[in-house]
Amino acid sequence: MDTIIGIVLAGGKSRRFGSPKAFAELNGVPFYCYPVQILSRLCSSVYVVARQQDFDRFNLRKKELLMEDHPDFLGEGPLAGLYTVMNQKTSNWYVVLPIDTPFIHLAHVAKLIEESDGQYQAIIPIVNGVNQPLIALYHHSVKNLIMMQLQRKQRSMKALLEKLHVKYVHFPEADSFHFININDHKEWKKIQQASRGVINDRL
Repeated sequence: MDTIIGIVLAGGKSRRFGSPKAFAELNGVPFYCYPVQILSRLCSSVYVVARQQDFDRFNLRKKELLMEDHPDFLGEGPLAGLYTVMNQKTSNWYVVLPIDTPFIHLAHVAKLIEESDGQYQAIIPIVNGVNQPLIALYHHSVKNLIMMQLQRKQRSMKALLEKLHVKYVHFPEADSFHFININDHKEWKKIQQASRGVINDRL
């Protein structure tokens, strides 16, 4: 059994963005590379959950493997991606990252891992009073809860957290920039301008 498995959620349709966000670039690097590189440093294996039609566009190493959503929950959002890996690969903990938060640091994820505790079912960061359930750790014990929620067509991460024993980890307001997620091209251009000249020291 692996101790920690990394999961990159890259299977969304990116309707607001207009094209698959996984392959948009920041500083010449595709979005998906940022979470993959971080998780590869921290986890025994990394699984990128994506749409099968996009598989050929990813450039991954042997340690990093592609998966498509479980056929029963195809396209059912982040919970489907999380369940897909949990259902196929056994681990104590699963670290999940989205592909649209390219400024997350390895140190942020490492902090969450340090806070992992068998008394809890999820380790969730809070920044500026807002929890971030897609940048988080989930214990293997939540798999069946996720499955039952998906079977009821409930895709809400908030609804899942309400059922779990959660440990919330507070990050300082100064870190809020690193937790920004990019939803559309307007935000993307704004972030590109803000990041010019910034040294990429995430890893």
